[in-house]
Amino acid sequence: RGIEIWKSSSSGWSKNTSIDTSGISTVSEGKMYWLSDTNFWWMSTDNGIYSFSSGSGGWTQDWAHASSETRRHWVFSPDKSRVATHPNFQQQSSNNMDNTTTVNFYQSSSSGLTSIGEYSSTGATITSVAWIDNSNVLLGQPYAVLDSSSRAKGRVEHILSQSVSGWTQVDVMQGNGSATTQTSFLGGAVYWHS
Repeated sequence: RGIEIWKSSSSGWSKNTSIDTSGISTVSEGKMYWLSDTNFWWMSTDNGIYSFSSGSGGWTQDWAHASSETRRHWVFSPDKSRVATHPNFQQQSSNNMDNTTTVNFYQSSSSGLTSIGEYSSTGATITSVAWIDNSNVLLGQPYAVLDSSSRAKGRVEHILSQSVSGWTQVDVMQGNGSATTQTSFLGGAVYWHS
């Protein structure tokens, strides 16, 4: 097992180096994130997060963050100093979408990750996370808030990091379950642009 780093040049692609990961659980597909040209994070199938950096001696593992949390997605804050992780979801599965989901938040440093709290949203699984800045986050929940005809209105929550009380709700925007308004399932994908 391992990670191969390839580089592009005018003559094409060539393998730059290989990193031995035989002591770590296999990689989750698509769960590698480059923070810079010399640093990337890797999420393994055992829910661990690992940081690798490149130096004069090649690529080395900086730290590992093990966890019992089930996480399959991560979203970085604008300056990449914080990360939100949340579980996978199964589209169009009401049993999955209607359950409570917890998003975990971490602060990154050279020595690893430190938990900076979590936020649980009751009534609908969170399918998308978008950072406004390092303290403000939007959470999309398209299957939240059923109307009288059992149509999902969906909602987007705005939460804020409080140094003492953790993450608290600032505001919530709710969709409309009517098929004619085209605002049902609000929050299926949330992005932020300033």
